[in-house]
Amino acid sequence: MKVKVKELVSVIRNLNPKFDAFHLQPCYCGAPVWMQPCPICRYYPMYGCNGSDMGRNECTKESYVKRINRVCNILEFYLKSFENCVDPQTHILNKARRDTYGWEWPTPEEIWEYYSK
Repeated sequence: MKVKVKELVSVIRNLNPKFDAFHLQPCYCGAPVWMQPCPICRYYPMYGCNGSDMGRNECTKESYVKRINRVCNILEFYLKSFENCVDPQTHILNKARRDTYGWEWPTPEEIWEYYSK
């Protein structure tokens, strides 16, 4: 299955009810991400912790692409964020990996172009 960039959010949300909050929006650093702290710049505005490893809109398309390509694709990048949770529920993560084995995900460049605006 080839996942289209405009359907990416709904495809990931539909993999498991635990993923229903998945979204892609530009962070403080400019990278399209789904959580705080940002997996790119560590920006976390809750509780007054608003520091970041980058300045506003400092993330470049090239650095975003490099970061995602390090772990394979956008789904794996998202799933790896769960592995740092108190209760990562690895059975859910592994099921998502099994269910999507062989799928073709949008490239990080496509994701940047579509969601970083």
